[in-house]
Amino acid sequence: MIKIRQRDDLKNLKKDPKVKEVYLGRRLSKNVATLLLSLYPNLEKIYLPRSLYRVTSNQVKKALEAVGVRLVPTDRRPGRPPKYDEETLKLIVEKYKSGEAVNKISSDTGIPLRTVYYLLRKLGLRR
Repeated sequence: MIKIRQRDDLKNLKKDPKVKEVYLGRRLSKNVATLLLSLYPNLEKIYLPRSLYRVTSNQVKKALEAVGVRLVPTDRRPGRPPKYDEETLKLIVEKYKSGEAVNKISSDTGIPLRTVYYLLRKLGLRR
C-alpha cells in the first residue's frame, strides 16, 4: 500500500502496476484521481479519512466507481494522535472527583500542571 499524506508525496510517486491500494491523507480531486489511475492501472481501493471522504465530490466518487476503484472511508483521524490515552484521562477524573488537589494529580501522573488543568476543562470538570 502506498501512503500519500502531503502534496510533496504526490510529486515523488513512480509508476507501479503492482499497486492495488492507496491511502490518501489529503483531499481527493479530479486531478489527483487521474494521476493515481495513470500511475497505478491496477488500483482497486483508495482509503480516505472520513472527513476527507465526506468532502470528495460525488462526480469523483462515481467516476472511480465506474472504473472499478472503491473509495473506503477509514476511522483514522488526520493530524496528531492524542498524547494521553483513555485510562490516563479516567485516572485524572477519578482523582479530581475524589477531591484530590490538582497539584497532587499532576505530580502523581507526571503530567504538567497546566496540562492537567487543560484536560479537566476539556472534560467539562473545570471552567
